[in-house]
Amino acid sequence: MDQISDLLSTKGIISCRIRFVREAPSETKGTVLKKFLEPQVYFAVKEDIPLERLLKNEDGARPSEEFHFLFLPDVLSTAGLEKTGSISEGPSIELLAKPNKIIWNPHRVVVLGSEEISEETFMALVEFAFFESELRKLESKLNEYFLICPNDIPLTHGVGLSDLRRQAHVNEMTRHITSSRMEFVRLIPCFDNLYGKLTPHTKRIIGELTEKTRVWDDRTEAVEDKLEFLEDLYELANDRLTEFRYFRKEFTLELWIIVLLVLELAVMLWEVSAIFSHSS
Repeated sequence: MDQISDLLSTKGIISCRIRFVREAPSETKGTVLKKFLEPQVYFAVKEDIPLERLLKNEDGARPSEEFHFLFLPDVLSTAGLEKTGSISEGPSIELLAKPNKIIWNPHRVVVLGSEEISEETFMALVEFAFFESELRKLESKLNEYFLICPNDIPLTHGVGLSDLRRQAHVNEMTRHITSSRMEFVRLIPCFDNLYGKLTPHTKRIIGELTEKTRVWDDRTEAVEDKLEFLEDLYELANDRLTEFRYFRKEFTLELWIIVLLVLELAVMLWEVSAIFSHSS
C-alpha cells in the first residue's frame, strides 16, 4: 500500500491501466494493488502508460477485465480535451466530488481537480470497477443464454423420443445457470461490503456511482429475473425428459413382460396340443 501512497502523492498527471488478472504478475509487469477473494480470486494490477497513448486510445478495444485511470490536476487546462471527448472515451457518468470531478465509464475513470485523489477514493474506484465488470460479464452470459433458450422451450411440455438426445445439452445449460447463480450470490454482498467500510466522503462518491450505473435499481433485478426464468425452464425441461425416459423404460419392460407371457402361453398350448395328439 506504500506504493499506492507514493503514486497518489505525485504532483501532476497520473495515467495508468488497471488490469484484473487471475494470477499475480511479476514485478516487471505491474504493481499489485489488491487481491480480490470474492466473487472470484483476481488481482488488481496497475501499469503506468503515457498520457499521449491513453488519449489516442492506442490500445484499441479493451476487455472487461481492465480500464484506464487518469488524474488531471487542473480542470481549466483540460477543458479543451474534455469537450472533444478524448478524455471520457464515450458515454460517461459525471460525479462532483468537490473539489474534484469524476468522469466514469467501464473503460476509463478520469478525475479532474485541484487536489490529489485520496488513496481510499482511488482504491474504492478500483474495487467498484472490478465488481461492476463482474456484473457486466454475468449480464453478458445471461444474454447469450437467452438467445439459446427459445429452442429449448418445447421441452417444457411436449417431449418425444428424438428429444432424449438433447439431455446432454440441457445438463450443460443447467450447469452454466447454476454456476451463474453462484457467481451472482457471491457478487451481491461485495457492493455492500465496499460501501460499508468507506468514510463519508468516499461513501457518497461510490453511492452516487452505484445509483447512476443502476446496479441496484435495474441491473441486479434484471439478472435475478433472468436467472429465475432460466432455472425454472431447465428444471422443467429436465423433469419432462426424466419422466419420458422413465415412461419409456416402464413401457419397454411391460412390453417384454407381455411378450414373455404370450410365449409362455404359446408353449403351454403347444404342450397341451402335443399331449392330445399323442393320446389320440
